[in-house]
Amino acid sequence: MILRDRNHPSVIAWSIGNEIYERADTSGQRIAGQLVRVVKSLDNSRPVTAAICFFWDHPGTDWSASAKAFASLDVAGYNYMWREYENDHKKYPDRIMAGTESFPMEAFENWQQVEKDSWVIGDFVWTGMDYLGESGIGHMYYDKKDTSFSMQWPWYNSWCGDIDITGQKKAQSYFRDVVWGRSNLEMAVHAPLPSGKKEGISMWGWPSEYQSWTWPGEEGDTLQISVYSRCQEVRLKLNGKVIGQKQTSDKTRLTAEFTVPYSPGELKAIGIINGKEVATKVFKTAGKPSHLILTADRTHINADRNDLAYVSVEIRDKDENLIPNTDITVKFIVSGEGELLASGNAAPNDMHSFRKPECKTFNGKCLAIIRPYSKAGSIKVNAEAAGLPNAMIEILTR
Repeated sequence: MILRDRNHPSVIAWSIGNEIYERADTSGQRIAGQLVRVVKSLDNSRPVTAAICFFWDHPGTDWSASAKAFASLDVAGYNYMWREYENDHKKYPDRIMAGTESFPMEAFENWQQVEKDSWVIGDFVWTGMDYLGESGIGHMYYDKKDTSFSMQWPWYNSWCGDIDITGQKKAQSYFRDVVWGRSNLEMAVHAPLPSGKKEGISMWGWPSEYQSWTWPGEEGDTLQISVYSRCQEVRLKLNGKVIGQKQTSDKTRLTAEFTVPYSPGELKAIGIINGKEVATKVFKTAGKPSHLILTADRTHINADRNDLAYVSVEIRDKDENLIPNTDITVKFIVSGEGELLASGNAAPNDMHSFRKPECKTFNGKCLAIIRPYSKAGSIKVNAEAAGLPNAMIEILTR
């Protein structure tokens, strides 16, 4: 693996392990030393790290024992232990640290350490993208019986990622854009809570937030709006009327919260710096389903069985608004110089074969993966859904 990838500029460090059971034992130290020597014999241009976690698997062992695990590493990898950065720096001022796993709900706290302390060089959330397995560790719940580590069937993917299994951004990813300084302003709407219920969030979870102002049946009911911003203030408007204005800063975790009675139309957040409006975010209520939109990540691919095209499907209304609250079955017909390799949606609990030529949308979206044959030409992807006109996209192979 090292010989294969050591010339890739995306490789910034080599890791020799993650949450290894014997990390602080004599045997662990010996094996770690051997692995470090092997790595450096193959590539001495990059640092070596490992991800070290709290000693949950060794009851009674104090965090101070982690010093043995970090001893042979160039970069000390901390899993969920950002609260120990300052203490450890006092004891080991030359130690370079990085967050190798962190909780989505602690994105702000972890990144504060990176910005504040020069010896903390970065942070990795668990996890960047949803994956198959550890089913539902990022779930939310209303019932205490669902506080377990994972969820039961039919849950099948983790649901803890910033990006879902079809490659689309999830709510926490928009918050992280603000935390990282990639965006000055983002907004999210919390799904209505069932009467008398209170939301609980798993350790790897995130609140049930959506980038949507389409909530039919909730007219007049109060919804919670979160506006994430690095601006000094944010103003919230509903259908042109000011709902409120609040300050945002590190003290508020870059967040302003509003409660708003739901009324269809336009929800608009405005970011303000020194009295001037510098950023806006708008959600519009979607109408009835009108048509499907197909979008390929690439419309020209190689005539090679190892190349792929990813075709996203969205349900839109007549004004091209995504309809997030309508899930329908989409059937795929692929002709020409390629085939349907897989189809699916991002729902963590909609388990079905990826090989079927149909799937349901989830939050108004689904995905088809197209694999070319070994001949240059054209691939036509047709999508059909009951009550809507057919949609088609062409992918050229070369």
